[in-house]
Amino acid sequence: MVLNIIYCPADITYPQDINLLNQAREKAEETVDELCKSAGQKKPQMYRKCAQKDYLRLSKGKKRTGKTIRTAIRKQLQYIRRDVGYIAELVQNGAKLSSLQADRLNIVTTVYEQ
Repeated sequence: MVLNIIYCPADITYPQDINLLNQAREKAEETVDELCKSAGQKKPQMYRKCAQKDYLRLSKGKKRTGKTIRTAIRKQLQYIRRDVGYIAELVQNGAKLSSLQADRLNIVTTVYEQ
């Protein structure tokens, strides 16, 4: 009898919705920071600490009920929508997106749409 064993690398985490949304939010915030710095504009209010607390509240919590998961996902989506709006506003006001920032923005919007 031959056993087919599939090995999986231990350093790759299973992608969960909330983790992907948190990473997308962080990348969007990074893009906003870079655009504000290059354009010489003041950074908008982005609620970073609140967003991080909302993410950690779910990820470190013991019980994940459906209601808490849906609430956390909705909040992360709202933070991403706000950040993408800031990016669009900065680009409209004359800031230039680099190719890396454009790729990052494409990824963030794809994650948001899904």
